[in-house]
Amino acid sequence: MTTAMYPLARGRWLRWWVLGLPVAVTIYASILLVPNWLPHWIWTVEFAFYSLSVEGLALVLILLTASMGGTLAWRVARRLRPSPPLAGVFIATSLSLLGLILVAVCARIVQGDLPLGSWLRKFDSMAWRRPESSAWVEGDIALRQKMLGDLVERVLPGRNRAEIESILGPSSHAEYSPYVGIDLVYPLGAQRNSMAPIDGEWLLIWLDPNGRFERYDLHVD
Repeated sequence: MTTAMYPLARGRWLRWWVLGLPVAVTIYASILLVPNWLPHWIWTVEFAFYSLSVEGLALVLILLTASMGGTLAWRVARRLRPSPPLAGVFIATSLSLLGLILVAVCARIVQGDLPLGSWLRKFDSMAWRRPESSAWVEGDIALRQKMLGDLVERVLPGRNRAEIESILGPSSHAEYSPYVGIDLVYPLGAQRNSMAPIDGEWLLIWLDPNGRFERYDLHVD
């Protein structure tokens, strides 16, 4: 490569670095959204390694951004001209870190306050009342867990005890021992949001003084 061509090649390299790295990091981080539609993936070894890699990537980007930013600030303070490669690396790592953060925030917004997979199906009373609806499903989550979001947001508010039990079936207090002060209890399935789903997930429902739905909570034991 001739001396005249070197600045051109260096400029092309910087453009690819500044544009390519943030795009690649954002696409890679977007895999964090997958468990919202395939919640069982969090129980796999592949997702465990992926999660660790994302955390490591975030740490590397933070260190690089801080290091490049500090160096640039030092040069500017001493009225030294920042080198294009240094500025390019700083811009690339900053944008990459921003993309990773935005994806993580989007994943949290999509998930909401409920465990992964809670919005996969609309509520169906007949499907809910099937004996196998809260049973462990190999490579998947239980049917009740997929309907939970629609149930607690749309179906339960305003209902009284008789209406709730007509929709969900009798409470399962006999299967859930720490039931003191809880009006209605229903098993949902195996624990979610955990690499080792060894415990059960329960829907706990409280009624107000008028006997109508007041609030709910999820418990794992």
